[in-house]
Amino acid sequence: MTQADNRRSFTVVATGPFAPGTFHPWWFAHHKLLGEVESKGTDQVLVTPDATIFNVAGFDIDVRTNRIQIGTTQENLFEPVRDLMCGVLDVLEGTFIDELGINWVEHYSTQSEKAWHHVGDTLVPKTMWNKIWPKRAGMLNLQVQLERNDDLNGKINLNFQPSNIVKNGIFTSINDHYNLKINDAKVSSAEASEFLRKHWTSSKETAEKLFKELYEHTNAT
Repeated sequence: MTQADNRRSFTVVATGPFAPGTFHPWWFAHHKLLGEVESKGTDQVLVTPDATIFNVAGFDIDVRTNRIQIGTTQENLFEPVRDLMCGVLDVLEGTFIDELGINWVEHYSTQSEKAWHHVGDTLVPKTMWNKIWPKRAGMLNLQVQLERNDDLNGKINLNFQPSNIVKNGIFTSINDHYNLKINDAKVSSAEASEFLRKHWTSSKETAEKLFKELYEHTNAT
C-alpha cells in the first residue's frame, strides 16, 4: 500500500440526552467555543428539535436527541475537534454521558488492482469460498471486534470495506469505544470531558499502530 493517496478523518461521539435545537451555531459562539465570524460561516444549517447538522470552519457537527458527534476531514483539525467536544461537554452542566467513541478513518490506495485484491484475500481468506462457489468471492464489508488491552471498559471495533473515494483503495475505520456508565453510576459531562482529554493521545497512538501493522500485513510483496 502507499500513503500517497490516503484520506483521513476523525470524529468524537458522546451519547446521552441532548436537545438538538439548542445547538445552533450561535450557541457555540455564545459560549466562546467558536468565534462569531466562524459561526456566521456555516454551511447548510439544519436546526430542528430532533437534529442539528451543520459544517463550520472545517468542523462537521451533528447533534441528535441521544448523541452529539463532532468530526473533520482535515488532519490539522483533529486536536481542535477534541478540544471543541471537550468544550461542549464542559458547558453542559447537569448532563450525563453514557458512552464516548473516538473514531479514526483512513482510505488507503494500493499500488494496483492485484494488490487491492490481495488485501481482501488476506483479511478474508478465500479457501473455503473457492470450494463452494465457482466464481470469485470478494470482501465487501468486514467487522472485527478487539478486546481492550487496557483497564478501561469498552471495546475496539474495526471495519474494512473497498474505498468509494480512492481508486484501488481500502476504507478502514477504528472505533475506540468507551462505556462510561458502569453499574448504573452516572458520569457527568465534565467528567466525560476530562476522560476524553486524558485518553485521546493513547487512542490516537493505538489507531496509528493498528493502521500501520494492518497495512504491513496485508501489503502485497
